[in-house]
Amino acid sequence: MATIARRLLDGPTVADKMELYNNRARGFDYLRIGLSIAVALWHAFWLPTLIAAKSTPFGYGIAMIMPMFFALSGFLVSGSLLRTTRIREFILLRVIRIMPALAVEVLLSAFILGVILTTLPLRDYFTDPVFFVYMRNFVGDVQFHLPGVFESNPISLVNVSLWTVPYELLCYVAIVVLWLVGALPKKRWLLLALVILAQIALPLRDILADNLIIQQNNNLPGRLFVLSFLFGVLIYFFNDRIVLRPWMAFASALLCLLFLQSAYTCYLVPLPAAYLTVFLGLTNPPKIPVLMGGDYSYGIYLYAAPLQQASIALFPDHREWWFNLATTLPLICLFAAFSWHVVEKPTLDRKRSILAGLDRLRPRRI
Repeated sequence: MATIARRLLDGPTVADKMELYNNRARGFDYLRIGLSIAVALWHAFWLPTLIAAKSTPFGYGIAMIMPMFFALSGFLVSGSLLRTTRIREFILLRVIRIMPALAVEVLLSAFILGVILTTLPLRDYFTDPVFFVYMRNFVGDVQFHLPGVFESNPISLVNVSLWTVPYELLCYVAIVVLWLVGALPKKRWLLLALVILAQIALPLRDILADNLIIQQNNNLPGRLFVLSFLFGVLIYFFNDRIVLRPWMAFASALLCLLFLQSAYTCYLVPLPAAYLTVFLGLTNPPKIPVLMGGDYSYGIYLYAAPLQQASIALFPDHREWWFNLATTLPLICLFAAFSWHVVEKPTLDRKRSILAGLDRLRPRRI
């Protein structure tokens, strides 16, 4: 039995794979793109008809997208955390990675998409309080409506994808708190204890409050995404102890599908989802130059839903998922490329000068 157990559990660790690929495994690049497109595919089913996830050809499997997305973020952000020496530097880097592209998308939605598709006279559109409230998206205070826009669609939200932004910001708050209490980067056993505590406390809170969201609208609770992020962080900092085996990744996928069947067990998804994500990320498939030209996943995430909503509004008699995807996917890719090459990459290229400018703004000690 001991020999069988050793064979089952023997294999390269996460650290081994990271070293093998010099921390540049292309699997993570493909995962980012694949998960982003999977969200757009799900929205192509849901936005035109409000169909439940379990009624699509993908069943409950489509609910694995966001836990995997957040686990991916937790793993990769942990590497970014280790490369920074000061916590304020880490915070600023997260801000310049998220906010500029978000601000541009908000402006384009408000001043171009909204202007074209609103049913109101432009004077009324620009003076409506809802228009000004929409600008709160700049700072992560998510707002979904523009005056007179998408009112005839099954759902009138301009960009439904933005609902995850507050939870992403909460993830960054969580990792900063873990740094401040000393759990990162060195006290990983304290990190393990805190993540286990979160795994127990968060579902218990919802169960006691009778807040089992998945039973109400087939949507996973956002706190589950935060747990997925934390397990991604945990795997990164225990990378020398966690073995990567194909059978364990397959078992993780099966466990995710099993746990998603119930509102009570869905809270157990984060750990297997994080393991599956890291396993797939630490592969190195052949390079496809077009996809490797930039990180287009954030742009796909930002622009997919508004463009898909526009297709529904412009073609109300064609609300099939394939028509929605066919009419929007090329535009989604174009806007994602615009976001990366015009907004995201130029901002990231200036991060050193931005950090230096922040240092100059600090009051000097006399």
